[in-house]
Amino acid sequence: MTTYEQLKEEGRQEGLAMGARRVLIRLLSKRFHADADQLEPLLSRLDPDQQDELSEKILEASSLEEIREWLESVCQN
Repeated sequence: MTTYEQLKEEGRQEGLAMGARRVLIRLLSKRFHADADQLEPLLSRLDPDQQDELSEKILEASSLEEIREWLESVCQN
């Protein structure tokens, strides 16, 4: 793989991650009527599998605090 192809792939991956974070923030905002932008620093630390897990947590959680606790526990590891 050339350097150009590698940089292009890295950019694509970062773009996908940013898009996923935007969707998660929108879901959190809609579901809990809160300023989910405050969670951006924690969301930016999630890998793709954790982002998928969070999308399910958003549907199951009863409060934004529950989401925040999950994020903090995941991001500590």
